[in-house]
Amino acid sequence: MVSPLKAGERIIFIHEAVNSIQELYINYVKHDGVTWDPKKLQEFQVKLHRQASELQQCIRKLKSRASHPSSYKKIKTYFKRLLLESKNYSTSDWEAVRAEVLIHLRRLDILGSVEQ
Repeated sequence: MVSPLKAGERIIFIHEAVNSIQELYINYVKHDGVTWDPKKLQEFQVKLHRQASELQQCIRKLKSRASHPSSYKKIKTYFKRLLLESKNYSTSDWEAVRAEVLIHLRRLDILGSVEQ
């Protein structure tokens, strides 16, 4: 069972996840087979970048890194695996990634709204 994260730890965790999702979608741009709406994709990428930047500002205000490095390592490892695999993804694989990322974004939204 994972212990509950404190507010600062949640910010860092969400930042790690958003950065990883951002990197995944940067890699998507290199994929020719997927025909997502380019304007919506660009808007999504801009919003990810803005969120990552704002979260980074919050993290700078924290005095130290939080004490759950295994949580951060797991999320980084998970998205790194997705990123490495994405280089060989077909169009249908990218659709599956998009659905999975949506689930993660919803979870991150819930995590960010939890009060302690």
